[in-house]
Amino acid sequence: MGNESAVEVEAAKAAGELRALGDAGAEDTSEVPEPAEISKVEDRTGAIEQPVASGVSDVAETKLPLEVSVPLRYAMEHEMAVTLEDFFVRRTGALLFDIDWVRKWKGPAAKYMASYLGWSTDEQARYARELESRLYEAVVPEDGVDAVDAVDADR
Repeated sequence: MGNESAVEVEAAKAAGELRALGDAGAEDTSEVPEPAEISKVEDRTGAIEQPVASGVSDVAETKLPLEVSVPLRYAMEHEMAVTLEDFFVRRTGALLFDIDWVRKWKGPAAKYMASYLGWSTDEQARYARELESRLYEAVVPEDGVDAVDAVDADR
């Protein structure tokens, strides 16, 4: 027992408790995972979280809070986000549901993405313009027609 990790010890305890419940007449516990299987799941989860956690020092330099830096880093590393639009529109939906958050964090996020992904100056400008265009489209009605005016015109 001396070579087991804390996760393996806790997994063994949990599996034992589930089996005890089964012996006491609780639900069928034939599908209770073995401690080694639980450790494998934890290892897989750690494999996902570890790269995000490993970037904490370079994220700290950008002054991004964790609420921005963690999803941003995850989106770049695991969801192939390569532009500001990818992150703020397609990965977080923030442009549709929290536009003030996008406005607040677009600059720092752009700096971080540019550094992390190695954007050229032209790419930085293009991606910033694309996001600004999406912001404009989200706020200004198409053809300058206000929705209330359109409804009034139908009457």
